Amino acid sequence: MNYTGGYKQVASADTDAHHGDSAEPSPTIVASAPNSPRSERVSMQFTKAAFAFKDKLEDVRKHKSQPVVHEEALPTPTTQNPPKPEPATSGADAPQEAKSEEDPVTARKLRILRLVQSTLTSFLSIAIAILQGKAYLSYQQTKNTPGAWPTHPNLLPTLMLMVIAILAGSFDLCLLLAYLFPTMARTFLRIATKSYNILTCAKGVSYVLVSAVCKGGFDYGNASGQNNDLWGWTCSSAADKFDSLTQASANCSGQTAAWYIALVTIAIEGIGIFGTFFINQSKRKAAGKEMDSAEFAAEFEKLAAWGQEVDKAVGGITPQAGGKGS
Repeated sequence: MNYTGGYKQVASADTDAHHGDSAEPSPTIVASAPNSPRSERVSMQFTKAAFAFKDKLEDVRKHKSQPVVHEEALPTPTTQNPPKPEPATSGADAPQEAKSEEDPVTARKLRILRLVQSTLTSFLSIAIAILQGKAYLSYQQTKNTPGAWPTHPNLLPTLMLMVIAILAGSFDLCLLLAYLFPTMARTFLRIATKSYNILTCAKGVSYVLVSAVCKGGFDYGNASGQNNDLWGWTCSSAADKFDSLTQASANCSGQTAAWYIALVTIAIEGIGIFGTFFINQSKRKAAGKEMDSAEFAAEFEKLAAWGQEVDKAVGGITPQAGGKGS
């Protein structure tokens, strides 16, 4: 609308009235007259506020569509309503991780899982050590008897499985006692908890390797007919002649049972590793949902603050009815 033209037309109408013209001024022309410089300034301020609010809404939409929250991606509100401190991605992870570490529900689940796992694997490891130790002790007591054992016996598979079982069983028993008496073994419990996953993996891998070595030596001895390992020899027909002396049949059954028990121990260790992984994953998912809710609430508060700013701006620049020129 041309405000200058409006003023000229009003002046022309007043001149005609002085000359006795009875024609009345047009209503639309009179309505355009109150557009004073103040009204024009008000309109420009209102337009700027509306566009600024629109830009802020667009920034919020773009910001929410991004997978990672960055503090600098958001427009900074004016100093009248300072934004509440928003945690950055790197800063939010540490407090949340610390909070999740202290989560009593997650800690209780992990404690129960480790307690059950340590109880089972400790008894199974003790059983393996006893069965392998019995066969080795029988060999040491009767090794000087001619023909009772192979000429060049291979003791390595039996000793390896026995040593691994002793080490694994000792760790599991100590951890079990530490869980039952936490005040007396606080330092050991803290160290064992931090290195639990590594030690569990180490035990599982050791059992897998040693079980493979034992089974390989047993199968090779049966295939070649030599049976130099203690397990293969006690299960061979050559050892039946000295069964009353070396207890070959009992040692054969015991070492066979020890190998199967080792497989069960490997399965329990694997279940413990995957159980710990899934518990930690559920903890992270719950923490992620809490972070999403907190971020949404923070964005909503910022948007509400921006709306209040625009409301104040619009209320301050809107012309009041009954003012000059109305």
